[in-house]
Amino acid sequence: MAALRNTSLMGMAVLGVILLFSLVWFSNSRASSRAFFNGQWTSSQGGVILPGKNLQEVAMDVEGSNLSTDSGEGSEVENTLQQNVEQGDGQIENGENIDPTMENGEEEEEEEDKEAYRPEVKKTNEKEAKKAKEELDEKEAKKAKEELDKEEAKKAADDKRDSLEEGADSVLGSTHQQTHKELTVDVIEKMLSQPAGLHGFQNKTGMLDPLQWVHKKKSARVAKIKKWLVQTVSYDNQEGPAQPPVQWPGCLVHVNHHYKFIWIKGKKVGGTSLRANLGWICKDSWNVPKGTDMSYCSERVYKDSSMWISHANKWWKDYFVFSIVRNPYSRFASSYTYINKLMPNCPSPAFKDVCQDPFLQAKTCGMLRCCYNGAIEHHVHHMMEQSSCLFTEDGKMAVDFIGHTETLTEDFQTIAGELNKRRKKGVPKLDEAALVKEKNTNKKAKDNYALDLFTKHPECLLQVQKNFDTDFKRLGYEEK
Repeated sequence: MAALRNTSLMGMAVLGVILLFSLVWFSNSRASSRAFFNGQWTSSQGGVILPGKNLQEVAMDVEGSNLSTDSGEGSEVENTLQQNVEQGDGQIENGENIDPTMENGEEEEEEEDKEAYRPEVKKTNEKEAKKAKEELDEKEAKKAKEELDKEEAKKAADDKRDSLEEGADSVLGSTHQQTHKELTVDVIEKMLSQPAGLHGFQNKTGMLDPLQWVHKKKSARVAKIKKWLVQTVSYDNQEGPAQPPVQWPGCLVHVNHHYKFIWIKGKKVGGTSLRANLGWICKDSWNVPKGTDMSYCSERVYKDSSMWISHANKWWKDYFVFSIVRNPYSRFASSYTYINKLMPNCPSPAFKDVCQDPFLQAKTCGMLRCCYNGAIEHHVHHMMEQSSCLFTEDGKMAVDFIGHTETLTEDFQTIAGELNKRRKKGVPKLDEAALVKEKNTNKKAKDNYALDLFTKHPECLLQVQKNFDTDFKRLGYEEK
């Protein structure tokens, strides 16, 4: 019986060992397999399961032990096995590594071994990280550039606004520092009557830019005007120019071979008075008295084809070239009032609205179709700036003389005197005092419409300067 009992106990002990190994095997399957009889057994991935004796030692202990059957708490082997199992299970449950040799870097070495088997993955991760960093840097650089561009655009807009205000200061003098309500009638009247800085005889260097007046260049002008109409926005918002890039329909150039002059005729500058005293204009019957002698009339080159570029260069060199300019404020008010009279079937835009958009009247005709044929071209022409009809293609002076509407009587005397020197033999002299006589016989009261308009809407003063800034700059108003 004793032998049988010893055999049973040994079988139970071996069974306990096998159960212990099985339990630890499934709990620590990620460790790598090590030597089976090296004093400890690890899982296939390196997790230590059982410390202490190896299997041989355990078997010898089992065989040589005094398996007492009298002990109520079991044999020494059973107690040892139970303690080992409890110790191993407790450490496994707590997530501890019960192999003391693994605490000095073996886990790190295993992780390095794993990374060594994944070089391609590592390179891919590095590439992705590098690409992500480059994309982030590119986004940040783009964002920084956009912010810088916004700052520069804002600064440019502020600088332009300051420049325009400084230009207005030069026209208004120190009184421009006052508010609109504080501007007196006398100050506004002075602004409206101030003549341009350019005046009198000039150093002519060549012919007027052909793009601005030659009939054959009309298609090029049309293309530029159409592009401008599509792109143009309110100049008050600093987003686009109020004036087209070229004259439309073109600068009015007249040539007179009898008195050998070229007259660049502006709109609302006193041209009607000059027309009669310069021998009239051929094929222009508007307000021409019946029976008027047209023997010495001038040809309008824009419509007539007799003056080609080859001829124009020679005539521009030999003939006396002149033009008349007018204060942009008073000219604008004159054009507005005149155009409104030609729109009886249209709603008349308010003066303050036309101040912001000089071509609003022409646009109204186009949108509502309430004006006569040709009205749009006519209205646009009256609101064009003047200065582009005075310069060559490279921006140099293209006239011999610049007169002023404000001093037209005196300036006509100078012009007529010069033409009398150049006239062909047999051509009658021009009456140099003609405008003086008209001024003395005209008893009409002074027309204060321009003063009234700007007194009611003083905010229009700055608007007009913005919309006609090329005239203020190129004609010398800022230098006054």
